[in-house]
Amino acid sequence: MRQAYVRSQIVSNLPSNSAGFQRVPEGKTVKNRVHLDISATPGRAPSREEVDAERDRIVALGASVLRVVDEMWGPFPEYHSIMADPEGNEFCIQ
Repeated sequence: MRQAYVRSQIVSNLPSNSAGFQRVPEGKTVKNRVHLDISATPGRAPSREEVDAERDRIVALGASVLRVVDEMWGPFPEYHSIMADPEGNEFCIQ
């Protein structure tokens, strides 16, 4: 797979659901303006066990769990983990 670097743009020459990120020398100064929702199983709804396994894998890489959401969203069950990377940027695994 090709590696691409982007700054707030969609890259059309990568496989679907792909994005690249570039390191920058300056530190984070404000809350991030992008929040990623990452599927534990792209293309289909994951089981709770698959969400938990992906969360644990990402924690082993250095992320932290901020909160586990296990509630109803209207008539639909909602289960995901709100996480943060080592710099504090938030994202969700669902």
